[in-house]
Amino acid sequence: MAPRLLHYSDIEGVYDDPDALARLAGTVERLRDDETLVLGSGDNTAPGVLSLVTEGRQSLRFFDRVRPDADTLGNHDFDYGLDTTRHLVRESPQRWLSANVRTAEGDVFGGDDGVVPSTVLDAGDARVGLVGVTDPATKEMSPRANGLRFTDPLEAVGREMGRLRSEGVDHLVVLSHLGAADDELARNYDLDAVLGGHVHQPRAETVAGTVCTRTGSNGQRLVEVDLGDGSVTVHDVADGPTVESLREEFERLRGETGLTDVVGHVDRPIERRRDLRTAGECRVGNFVADAYRWAADADLALHNSGGLRDGPSLAGAVTAADLVSVVPFDEPVSVARVTGDDLLGVFADAARAPPR
Repeated sequence: MAPRLLHYSDIEGVYDDPDALARLAGTVERLRDDETLVLGSGDNTAPGVLSLVTEGRQSLRFFDRVRPDADTLGNHDFDYGLDTTRHLVRESPQRWLSANVRTAEGDVFGGDDGVVPSTVLDAGDARVGLVGVTDPATKEMSPRANGLRFTDPLEAVGREMGRLRSEGVDHLVVLSHLGAADDELARNYDLDAVLGGHVHQPRAETVAGTVCTRTGSNGQRLVEVDLGDGSVTVHDVADGPTVESLREEFERLRGETGLTDVVGHVDRPIERRRDLRTAGECRVGNFVADAYRWAADADLALHNSGGLRDGPSLAGAVTAADLVSVVPFDEPVSVARVTGDDLLGVFADAARAPPR
C-alpha cells in the first residue's frame, strides 16, 4: 500500500473553537495508520486569542495529542519573538523543517533546537523525503522575525532535493509556506507533492505532475494525499469524531483568559469572510477602522485588510474574545499628522500597488 499524507495548515484560530479543534484531532486519529505521515505547513501556533495570551504555547497541547510527524515555519510562527519560536520547536514532538530561514550568521534558524532543512521519514515500507520553506517576505510581515535571513526558497529546495535523492528516498514532498510560489516549485522540480499554506484559499490541483494542496484556514479541513496514485481527499473536520478530553481542556483554557465576558450585542451579523474584506469597503473593515479612530482620537484610520482574520460573524452577544479574534495581534496603533496631499499620496500608492 502506498504511503498517505495528512496535511493541516494555517490552523491559527481553531484553538479558540474547542469543538473544532477536538474534531480536527479526532479526524487525524481516525485516518492515521502506520503508512501515514501527519504534516503541517506553517502558521499552526498563531495567531488567535489563546495564542495571543499564551504566546503560542497553547499549540503544544494539540501537538502532544496529535503528535505530527513534521511541520515547517510560517510567518505567524514568529509573532512572539525568536526565543518563543525556539521554545515551541524544542517542546513540540514533530520534526521542524526550514531550508531557507537563516540566522544573521548564516546558520539554520533553530538548528540547536532541532530545526533541520530536510529529513527522511518512513511511511510503511516507503521512505519519504521532506523539505520545508517559508515566504521570504516574512521579515516584512512579522517584525519580530527581523534579524533573520530568508534565502531563495527555490534554490533551497533544489539543494535539499539533491541530498535527499542521494539517500535513496521513494517520494519527495515540500512543506511550503510560500503561497502562490508553490506552482514554481512544482514546475521546476520533480516532486510528488507540495503541501502548501500561507494563502487561505483551499486547493487540490495537479501542476506539472505534482499534487499541490492547501487546506484553508482555522482547521476546517484536513487534506489526505495518496502518494501512490496522486489522489486527494478533502475531509470536512465538522464531520469528524471529537476528542472530548481536548475539547474540555481548551474550554477551560478559554475561561482562564478572562476574555469570555460579553461586551456588547450585534443585531445584524457582521460577516468576516475573506471575499468581503478583500474586495473593498465592508462592515467589518469599517468596524476595525472606527475602533482605531476611537482609540487614537483620530480623524481617519487606515488598516491592512489582510490582518483581519476569517471567522464566525459577530452576532448576538459579543465577547471580548470575539473582538480580539478579529485582529489578534499585539501591535501598536500609530498616530501621524499628515497633510491632505500626503494622505492623497498614500491612497495613490495603495492603488498602484500590484496585487499579491
